[in-house]
Amino acid sequence: MQIKNHSLFLTFFITRNYFMIFGYSNLLNIGRRDTLSCAIVGTIIGFLLLYIYKKWVANRKSLASNILVSFFAIFTINITLIILETFSNSFYLVRTPNLVITIPFLVLAFYIANKGFTTIYRVSQCLFPITLILYIITFITLIWYSDFANLEPMFTSTFFNFCKCSIFFAFLTVTPNLFIFELDKANKNISKSYLFSLIPIILTILFAITVLGNELITVYRAPEYMILKRIKIFNFIEKVENLTSVVFVFDMFITTAIATLLLKNNLPKKYNNIYLAVILIICIYISSIVIGKNNVIELFIYRYLPHMLIILFLALFTTKLFSKKVKASSA
Repeated sequence: MQIKNHSLFLTFFITRNYFMIFGYSNLLNIGRRDTLSCAIVGTIIGFLLLYIYKKWVANRKSLASNILVSFFAIFTINITLIILETFSNSFYLVRTPNLVITIPFLVLAFYIANKGFTTIYRVSQCLFPITLILYIITFITLIWYSDFANLEPMFTSTFFNFCKCSIFFAFLTVTPNLFIFELDKANKNISKSYLFSLIPIILTILFAITVLGNELITVYRAPEYMILKRIKIFNFIEKVENLTSVVFVFDMFITTAIATLLLKNNLPKKYNNIYLAVILIICIYISSIVIGKNNVIELFIYRYLPHMLIILFLALFTTKLFSKKVKASSA
């Protein structure tokens, strides 16, 4: 049985997964004040990519494509854990070991994934209104701290950087949504949900530019968090970023749970949970020990994450293109 409205909730969370720490900073460094225009162009490109993917290859499967989807799920889990560790160690749990952060997070994702798709959907449904209310309060408040003159002059970046920023925006938002097409019980009509989920991203870019200015957006590693630190409600309620930034954790958790579920579905049925647990332990080791203690690798991922996502998208698209069609499960 399909859940008709799932795409509104799941797409809303997973679309933003790569933006925390990596996405916003990367795009703003490339496009600067033109990043807002790049995001709008990137939205059009992303919508077309989703349409082409759904029309041509979404209903195709093979052993090779399943292996590639599993690799993509492992890749996403690792990247999400790295983002979580960097975010926590930079702003909240400065002296806390990475393992203390990642193990409870992944254990909970493992538990939710074992309960199945319906449970993940219900969790996202519960988190959606909380996230939406926090975003609305945040964006309304940030209007008072914005200087919209920072958007001018527009179109000052080079044509190459403008195109690069637009393409990166498209793949950062589209690639995690490919997971939706792999979920058997999921409704695949996510176009409207995809566009709706981009609104918080575009508004965050807008306020990053107007609140921080053209220079500071390239200085801060997490401009999406730094604009939250500017907020003061009634001139005496401060530190609201400690509450509002929880939406970033929601994004990471839902994405990790979906990736874990997909990985579980593609593993052999016999000893399924054992295989899954071993892979997740390896993910913890890679993200917390190998990469967590090596800034060179982390900076490499930060710089080339969009390139990796483009390669993954093209590889999955090509693999599915030469795979057999299966009966469509979308409504």
